[in-house]
Amino acid sequence: MSGPALSRLDSHRAIHESSRYDAADLTEILERAITKGDDVAASQITCLLIEHWQSRTLRHAQMEEEGLYVEALERHLDLSTLIVSLKRDHDLMRKLIAEIEDLLGGAKWAQIVTSFQTLAWIEKTHSFDEETKLVYELMQRSTVVPETAS
Repeated sequence: MSGPALSRLDSHRAIHESSRYDAADLTEILERAITKGDDVAASQITCLLIEHWQSRTLRHAQMEEEGLYVEALERHLDLSTLIVSLKRDHDLMRKLIAEIEDLLGGAKWAQIVTSFQTLAWIEKTHSFDEETKLVYELMQRSTVVPETAS
């Protein structure tokens, strides 16, 4: 069962935005370290970013897959195509993190930054779709409309 924060639009959006803004800030710090030529700091910041994406965004994704998505499908099979695409987004994010981990050993900073920017774009697009097409839809469907008197 998913927690109430996942099924409420405002709470769900706040989770996404907080994580997104923190990742953007860390990515900017990474870019400054790279510009300065500080490979040690860039490596440390990259590790922090990987940890951030894994512990915040991808942990949240896992909770969605184990709770919200399962519950949505149990009640609304017509959402299966949407949920498949949302899970695909999660898989793409996981794969990008794995690629960044591989790139870190070679200090391929331009590719690492591009990968983090791609990750952020996928997450932003995914979050918009999830919030507007899934969570909002589930909220609309759960609203009880009172019957009108005839």
